Amino acid sequence: MSLHFASREDLFIFQNPVVYAHTDCGYCHGSKPDKKYGFSLESFRSHRSRLISVDYPRSVTIGVPISVISCERYERFLNLGYRRSGTFLYKMDALRGCCRMYPIRTNLDRIKLNKDHRHTVNRFTKRVLGTEIATKHNRPFSLDGLIEAESECSASRFHTIIEPADFSEEKFKLYCKYQIQVHKDKESDLSTKSFTRFLCKAPFRTENIDYVALNNWRKGGNIDQLRKMKGAIHECYYIDDQLVAVAVLDLLPNSVSSVYFIWDPAYASLGLGTLSALREALFTQRCGKQWYMMGYYIADCVKMKYKGKFGGEIWDQCSSQWVELAKVNHLIDDGRLCVFFSPEKEIPSRELPMKPSTASHEAKYYDIAETIYSTNGVAYKDALRVLETLGEINGLEDYFEENEFNLFDQKVVSEVYSSDVLPRVCPGLTPLWQIKELIDSKALENIEDCQRNPFVQPGLSLSKCNPDETKQVVDFVRLFGIDELKDILFV
Repeated sequence: MSLHFASREDLFIFQNPVVYAHTDCGYCHGSKPDKKYGFSLESFRSHRSRLISVDYPRSVTIGVPISVISCERYERFLNLGYRRSGTFLYKMDALRGCCRMYPIRTNLDRIKLNKDHRHTVNRFTKRVLGTEIATKHNRPFSLDGLIEAESECSASRFHTIIEPADFSEEKFKLYCKYQIQVHKDKESDLSTKSFTRFLCKAPFRTENIDYVALNNWRKGGNIDQLRKMKGAIHECYYIDDQLVAVAVLDLLPNSVSSVYFIWDPAYASLGLGTLSALREALFTQRCGKQWYMMGYYIADCVKMKYKGKFGGEIWDQCSSQWVELAKVNHLIDDGRLCVFFSPEKEIPSRELPMKPSTASHEAKYYDIAETIYSTNGVAYKDALRVLETLGEINGLEDYFEENEFNLFDQKVVSEVYSSDVLPRVCPGLTPLWQIKELIDSKALENIEDCQRNPFVQPGLSLSKCNPDETKQVVDFVRLFGIDELKDILFV
């Protein structure tokens, strides 16, 4: 194999994208108190209900299996709304799926410690560590006090260990206990293979991690050394030398990303989920990183709504901006799709373009989702117009295929429907009008540092691609944007 890239450190190797539609959502489990809120928009509900016999949408995931990705690129993808499950990179289809999932990020400056936070921390320190932070040395409550209390506690009573994200029987047993009792999984669905694939495998390598220094983060340590550490880790929590929780974390250049957290249901009263989030926000700061990435926030799901207690910002993939949660909570509480827009701006006449992520600081927002994404909205009308031209390009004919009904219709298959055709309209994907502009402007010609297979010289020109390669390139740009079309190996 011969790879020719300007920057192997940022090499990205991935397979073709896939769209999954599943009958059972892990969050709403195929039902909400009022089923109409399973649909992203009222127009979608009424339109789909008339055309196909369905009273509730599926859970729809768009993603790609990845072989190699750098921590730097993965962090950029987090800022496009993606997450990872093992080595599968994915985002949810907020338009067709049953739950609207907003990536959420925060840091200590944005967390306003409330009564619930103080109660959780004090309950833990009193029951486990044998002290109360709020009264210790007559000082006011702070998270620094939690870490001091941990350091002073006997290690045999409580300690945590940060270690490589490796499999162990002890972790697997705790995972099974957690999944069965908390998430009601069937024991037959849990295996060492699925656990390893989900919580141990990562597509990027660890870099500069010194586990001795990392485990001394409570003492301050060398912040420059901690900031440079990258890769997947496990933080294991022990009470009386028994494993009671495992935090699966990704250390990234500018953030700490929470992948998953499992805990022993026997210790449910300690509120370990809330406790771990507060500790990880403090850990993020002491590692010199700016953001604590908490995964997905779902406004109408109790299991995911709790993340709102930590303040911060949510990602609007429709407009490519991070928005303060407190300013838009009233818009998303019912679980419907929202496109946050400033009253000061003119309503767009087409789907918003994909662009690099920014932080929005508008004083007020309103929702224009129906205007853009309804079945008669500007996004669909524009896509149909553009397809008249794009559909003539070999490899892009599949965009004419109407597969959206299959993503809704639960009669297609009993469990899972999959397709390799990306939806023609989808929040968070580069719209087709933008693809057409890139093609017309020759922006997809003579691109260096891209390779269609390991046996040819690098360089890519869309006009010289065969139909399969054309689809690969256009799908990639739709998923990640043209700025990421470098150091790529299409396989």
